[in-house]
Amino acid sequence: MKFLLRHQLLLPKGKTPWSRAHEEWLDTLRFDRECEDIVFQEYRNCIQEAGQRISRYEKEMEKQAASSSQAPMIKALQALRGIALITATTLAAELGKIAGRFAHPGQLMSYAGLVPSEKSSGGSRWQGGITKAGNAHVRRVLIETAWSYRHSPAI
Repeated sequence: MKFLLRHQLLLPKGKTPWSRAHEEWLDTLRFDRECEDIVFQEYRNCIQEAGQRISRYEKEMEKQAASSSQAPMIKALQALRGIALITATTLAAELGKIAGRFAHPGQLMSYAGLVPSEKSSGGSRWQGGITKAGNAHVRRVLIETAWSYRHSPAI
């Protein structure tokens, strides 16, 4: 996208970035110099290769999730709205055995850095935003999961 901006090429109105229509539009682009065409095609190849690599990783995660010692936990986590295979596998890998590791839900939230910050002095107490002093990967996954809980279920 930055390459296109450098060449004053903007996405046509009504097209969503990285949709089928956007990809078809990208197929029609040609540049004045051959070297620019080559660079543009190499950028597109990198994007396609990254997508293929992600697909391979996801397939391997499916295989591992079905046969690992964490398989029951991964399956149980997927019963929650907003948690699919990737998120469940990530949580299982990052947290391990939750029941034996965290005695109280507050400990899990502290581990993820999802507890409010606090400043206290004398009789005054002020609570601020989350501390972010924990496992950033778990925090990101849990926050994304919470975002999907905002919407009512489709089923």
